[in-house]
Amino acid sequence: MPRLIALYREAYSGLPRAVWLLAALIFVNRCGTMVLPFLAIYLKKVHGVDPALAIQFLAIYGLGGVAGAYLGGWLTERVGAMRVVLGSLLLSAPAYAALAACTQTTQFGAVLLYLSIAAETIRPAIATATSDHAPPELLSRAFALNRLAMNLGMSIGPAVGGYLAHAGLWPLLFSINGVFVLLSAVVTLTAFDLSGPAAATPESPRRTSLGGPFADRPFLMFLLLQSAAGLVFFQIISTLPMYLAEQYGLGEDQIGTIFVVNTALIVVFEMILTEKLRRLPPLRVVAVGTLLFCLGFGCSPFGGGFAWAVALAVVWTAGEMLNAPFGMTHVARRSSGRNRGAYMGLNSVSHATAFVGAPLVGGLLYQIDPRLPWWCCLGMAALLPPAFWALSAWAAPPAADRHGEPGQAA
Repeated sequence: MPRLIALYREAYSGLPRAVWLLAALIFVNRCGTMVLPFLAIYLKKVHGVDPALAIQFLAIYGLGGVAGAYLGGWLTERVGAMRVVLGSLLLSAPAYAALAACTQTTQFGAVLLYLSIAAETIRPAIATATSDHAPPELLSRAFALNRLAMNLGMSIGPAVGGYLAHAGLWPLLFSINGVFVLLSAVVTLTAFDLSGPAAATPESPRRTSLGGPFADRPFLMFLLLQSAAGLVFFQIISTLPMYLAEQYGLGEDQIGTIFVVNTALIVVFEMILTEKLRRLPPLRVVAVGTLLFCLGFGCSPFGGGFAWAVALAVVWTAGEMLNAPFGMTHVARRSSGRNRGAYMGLNSVSHATAFVGAPLVGGLLYQIDPRLPWWCCLGMAALLPPAFWALSAWAAPPAADRHGEPGQAA
């Protein structure tokens, strides 16, 4: 037990106060995440949308996310990260009430597009703020703390949302989600000084720019691979809930519990895992993580029932814990100076692009055969990890960034 306590103390020590405040903001925001995990099921049950089309409907959110992510990176460089965070929260909160009031799918789609643009501008802003406040040697740990806060909140939101959905209290999901977004705006206003210039923080001085992300070919290849990996991972929001409901026979409350398993594992283990692996080359860790979550999703047709779904959740969660924080560390390392917002924005665009493709591809494959999306995930398990591993050797860090964590290559 003393050794375990020492591991946790080591994993959480040394992070600046601003990083902890960002984590608190993320936690409050994610506590209200109830709508998106059950959106396809909501469209099917409340609006009578065909299951495959309901899955593909989520592509609208991803399409808006592409625009929002790029806009968020652009604005972050010009007005400052935390101002973008506040604007995103204030503009997106009312959209949840508007979604609940929609009676036609065309109205729903229009509001969902607006919501995604407004909400997704926050991603590059949060990532930039974290990179600016965390010392280079603690970047992996800072991003892992962000994810811990996100998943701790996600262990509450989808679980409560699942029980509300199971009880047919759909309007309450939208209301609670919107209220927690407003509470996040309150945290932003009270915890951060938004009156200063949009400059680098004293903890993380700006460095000389080494060129933009569009000229960084290894970075562009990384984005391409991450988008392909995202096509697999974002089945968690689109195809997986429908598959678990229709093929495994699980209720919304059980699906919500699976999300809790995912987030609980991340809360308990990710910070320690990140601390232990932070000296390894980030892209090699990403390669192993990608392998695990491709296998976790790809093995869905080999069993059934709640227990098998939980077992697979453990596998793809392990992959998520390796892929996400070390992928962000790689992006932070390659960015420099005033280009950091652009790098973070393009990285968010790659994720949003995958969010567009995942429900479109997943829904189409699901319509052909509900098992087909998971066979394709197994195919990705054979292709993507070797590609990430090879990229690790090519994507050496920029010279100005080699003073980062000891022993890490980009």
